[in-house]
Amino acid sequence: MVKTLILLAALSLMYLPVLGTDPANAQATRTWVSGVGDDANPCSRTAPCKTWAGAISKTAPMGEIECLDPGGFGAVTITVSITIDCTGSFGSALVSGTNAIVVNGAGITVTLRGISMNGLSTGLNGVYFLGGAALILDRVNIMEFSSSAAGVGIMFAPSTSAKLFVSDSSIINNGTSGNEAGIYIKPGSGAVADVFITRTQINNNFFGIIADGSGGGIIGGVVKDSVISGSPNNGITTSSTGSSVTLLVQNSTVSGNGYGLAAAGPNALIFATHTSISYNGNGLFGAVYSFGDNSLIANGANGTFATKIPQQ
Repeated sequence: MVKTLILLAALSLMYLPVLGTDPANAQATRTWVSGVGDDANPCSRTAPCKTWAGAISKTAPMGEIECLDPGGFGAVTITVSITIDCTGSFGSALVSGTNAIVVNGAGITVTLRGISMNGLSTGLNGVYFLGGAALILDRVNIMEFSSSAAGVGIMFAPSTSAKLFVSDSSIINNGTSGNEAGIYIKPGSGAVADVFITRTQINNNFFGIIADGSGGGIIGGVVKDSVISGSPNNGITTSSTGSSVTLLVQNSTVSGNGYGLAAAGPNALIFATHTSISYNGNGLFGAVYSFGDNSLIANGANGTFATKIPQQ
């Protein structure tokens, strides 16, 4: 009997360390960050982390990182499907000379909601999307990414087919030279980029929106209920000599830019409906087609819409 008890006690001691390590290694489906948190914490509501980078390793794929209170939570690279949500609080990333948020993971979907990114006039890209299935930006503010090396609010450059959704957001004061822009779309060879931009202010960027097919990818998308203004270069640009690049601009205002709508290259198209194109240096350039319900007035030179809408 004594030997049996000793054996049972020994077996229980063998299993205790194993049982004790499981909770420590587990990832939570919901984690928290706080301006007064600590990345050594488990990122729970009562013991939050300090940064998004600290929380992401403790968050399960498809999980959420929430902002417990206002704070600056730093730059982060995301390689799994995840949501960062600071709705109702103020979560931000202030970065200098680098990217704020990098997304790069096969087949992942990343949602950023209710956050602000400030490049302090030297930041590279607010959001840099290199790989994944979808990027969803809802109620985000991206500003002051103006590095001479990049300077883009949202750089959407997927190597494989992917979708971009931007809604109820503000993208301002990004870019100072070259092809720097508020939103730059450039999929890689053979990739298809589907783009949906709604109820968004894209103001005072070097270029407003650039859809660039020079990487060999196909671009198709809609800009709806948005304002694109104050760009010294083009408000909305499609550019391609090879793959198809097409944007539909609907119920929007394009005003105060160098060119309002510009389609450069034989395979670049813009369609416009219920849109005001006004007070630009030049209203139109290239293959810009109208459904006959736009306002084209008070530009330095209005230009003319293409006369026949092509079949797609």
